[in-house]
Amino acid sequence: MHIQMETFDNIVHNGMSQMIAKGYDDQSLNAFAGLASFERKFAIGFSDALVLFDRHNEHSLPFSIPLMGFFRGDKDVVRFNFSFFLDEETHKPIFNSVRASMGDVMTNHVMGNSIQEFPSAESIYNELSEQRIFKHQNDPPFESRVAAMEFKDRYKIGMLANQEVDLLYEKNYLSNHAKGSSNRNVFYGQMRDELLSHKMDHTREQRAVFVLHTGRAGQDDRGIMSTRLAFQFDCSYHSLRIIGVDARLGAERAVVFPKNTDMLPEFEELYWHLAYRKGINDARQIYRQLATKRQQGLTSATHRFKNNR
Repeated sequence: MHIQMETFDNIVHNGMSQMIAKGYDDQSLNAFAGLASFERKFAIGFSDALVLFDRHNEHSLPFSIPLMGFFRGDKDVVRFNFSFFLDEETHKPIFNSVRASMGDVMTNHVMGNSIQEFPSAESIYNELSEQRIFKHQNDPPFESRVAAMEFKDRYKIGMLANQEVDLLYEKNYLSNHAKGSSNRNVFYGQMRDELLSHKMDHTREQRAVFVLHTGRAGQDDRGIMSTRLAFQFDCSYHSLRIIGVDARLGAERAVVFPKNTDMLPEFEELYWHLAYRKGINDARQIYRQLATKRQQGLTSATHRFKNNR
């Protein structure tokens, strides 16, 4: 009997299928495409481990895969880190453990050989949420905690938030007259509160990631482009940078990863990019509908002609 040999691609695909079932894919994690991309990172980690084994015969050399999940409307960010090692006989990756953190709470699960033993992304998030509620149940109100901070820290954070908001305003993602989170002053308040919160709770997470939202219509009013802006805040050195932008206009989506806000595309540039794609796809759909109607009309005319003969 011929036994089909399992390939590298089969192993990656099967591993990903099982992880997707557990909710570790970009869509389930609401990830910025590229910030998660578990399949790509898994394939790279597996290939690097195989190369090292081939060169140095190091069977148990582990490799890890970090990724982030965004929950509760982007209010909560979970950092996952998966650990693997190569099986000494099959040379397949073995799922060893998953470590996860959310702000100043964390959990770790050590597994056996089966990926089925891994908890789902949702269950880990729920576990961390319960930990956070228990840990902070007796905390004083946010405003009281802020008032207790040193003035120099509050001042630095206020200046940092103002600098980032000014750059976003210059690139037209914010407006003085917009309503909601796209308003410059509203957005500043949201960013300042995020920075203050992470500064107070950075005992485990020195570099915190958070997401803020904006939404504005372009000049031609083809709809509102909603944007998710992901930032990384170094709580110790008071440095802030944007790490991802997820922009959507209707069904169209674009994700960019600028090195800093200075390199972020202008709002109108990103808007027109999506509006062009939306217009082309709308035109394709309209043309298909018209073509279908024409075909139906021709078919009906042919039937009438035959019936009248």
